[in-house]
Amino acid sequence: MLDIQVTYDTGIVDIKLDGLGKEMPVALKRGLVIIAKGVYREAVALVNGRGTQGVTTAKGWKRQSIPAGGYPVPVRTGHLKQSLNWLKPGEAKSSDGLEVRAAENEVIIFDSASYAKSVHDGLGPNRKYGPRPFLRDALAKFRAKSDPVKILNEEVGKVTSK
Repeated sequence: MLDIQVTYDTGIVDIKLDGLGKEMPVALKRGLVIIAKGVYREAVALVNGRGTQGVTTAKGWKRQSIPAGGYPVPVRTGHLKQSLNWLKPGEAKSSDGLEVRAAENEVIIFDSASYAKSVHDGLGPNRKYGPRPFLRDALAKFRAKSDPVKILNEEVGKVTSK
């Protein structure tokens, strides 16, 4: 784990993180990916609301559109859901004119649909429906089920227990 070298000629004590130092960033990235996948799954569920449903009326069964403004966000064309994506540490993507780059120690969950912010924050034409914060809520739902710090600790623990 620790590689300690003493060089008497130069009077230097060199302490390196050898195996542990090389494996730790990999473990942390693995933990971040687990977290990103979990938040992404929750976000997909929040933009995958029923766009239509079958109803029985006096004239029989018919398909009926769910009113706009529902939450989870109803699927109309599927573009909002298809534009939802995530990045691994160090990865970059460009989609619908949006360029996103994750640093080496971060993951990013994003939606590149041009109207995603409008839906998320209840702006512009979505003002009448109010905010439907699918990304913020996805993180909250994930955190209610899983502890991101615990996930990272488990991945680091796998490395330190070797």
